[in-house]
Amino acid sequence: MRSKIKVLLAESEAIIAEDVSTYLKEWGFDILGRAINKDQLLKFVKNYRPEIVVLDYFLNGEEDTRRVIEKIHSKFGTPVVILGDYPDKFSVKKGRNDLSWVSKPFHEKELKKAVKKMAAKKSANRAA
Repeated sequence: MRSKIKVLLAESEAIIAEDVSTYLKEWGFDILGRAINKDQLLKFVKNYRPEIVVLDYFLNGEEDTRRVIEKIHSKFGTPVVILGDYPDKFSVKKGRNDLSWVSKPFHEKELKKAVKKMAAKKSANRAA
């Protein structure tokens, strides 16, 4: 039996966090926990090694988020699904396959597609 993919949710708004968490559980993911700021997020990633991070882009300020995402990718190789209002503000290298963006307010279908895409990539890496 294949184990569930472990997801860390980084979202400071409780209502949004609850919605996202409910969806992820319905879709068969294992929620490791919820970080409400970037310091918590980085500690959680380091200690528990989630396979996917779902991250509010504006978690404690936009500018710092870019550095946090790069750190998560470079140190841990963890794919990130970003929840945010302005996808054009984040400079993403073309061809990058470890990052997905879902605009807020999000629709369940869009979130599911983004998370499943990252999960498929993670599952492929597990099998390799």
